[in-house]
Amino acid sequence: MKKIIIVDDSESYRSRVKRDLESNGYQVVEAVNGENGFTVCKSNKDCAAILVDMNMPGMDGIRMISFLRQEEGLKKTPVLIITTESSPEQKAQAKALGVIAWIQKPISGKALVKALNKLL
Repeated sequence: MKKIIIVDDSESYRSRVKRDLESNGYQVVEAVNGENGFTVCKSNKDCAAILVDMNMPGMDGIRMISFLRQEEGLKKTPVLIITTESSPEQKAQAKALGVIAWIQKPISGKALVKALNKLL
């Protein structure tokens, strides 16, 4: 079973994504913001992918990913950004950090599972 980490400050969004992923055979670990996400990722280096929101209180998604890319065992872990943002500057920063997909919210559970299956 592939482990996916969801880093998003919206509890309702995390719950929905968790339900959708678990019902399709994924194991899900949740993190409530960037700081927590970094800690959770360091404790779950065996994850198959990390889903990250851009805008979170404290540490935003880009900053969290930049810390992940310095962490042994997480440097090449696939990261997908799922956000309402669409700034070309943010997309360029994400691409430079090796983010493999930028997905606009809202996204259906079915479409997210399909994207993950394709990428993994």
